[in-house]
Amino acid sequence: MSQLLTPALRLMRAWRNRSADRLRDDSGQSMVELGLVLPMFFAMAFGFINICMAMFGLCNLSFACQHAVRYACLHSSTSLSPASQSTIDTQVAPFIFKYPSNTHSDTLSYAGSGNVVGGTATVAVSITYSLMVLPFAKIPAVTLSSSASGTIIQ
Repeated sequence: MSQLLTPALRLMRAWRNRSADRLRDDSGQSMVELGLVLPMFFAMAFGFINICMAMFGLCNLSFACQHAVRYACLHSSTSLSPASQSTIDTQVAPFIFKYPSNTHSDTLSYAGSGNVVGGTATVAVSITYSLMVLPFAKIPAVTLSSSASGTIIQ
């Protein structure tokens, strides 16, 4: 009788171990982890992209200021085409990275006696950049600004 009982006990133990393995099955664990980690990953990726775009816009702003000041330094009041606010606008506009904002403001100012040789020209440019990290997050807009100055030589 004990010989008949031993195979039956072995079969029951094997069936019990198999059902315990089924209870410990972790096939859905990776989906849950993916659901928890993926939104954070995308938020960080979009945030990184937005910061890079803002830095790109700031570099373009700096270059636009330098270009406009160079123009103002070479076009004094004695020049054939003296620098004015409207000509500075036309010099700055092509270099401004306007996404996601489409407006910018620039100012031309002269220190000392005005637009004469030996004076100082200063150009300041600013743009409002709205960060779009997440579509449902209300993040305030950031104002990027740059200024440059130079001595008028012609």
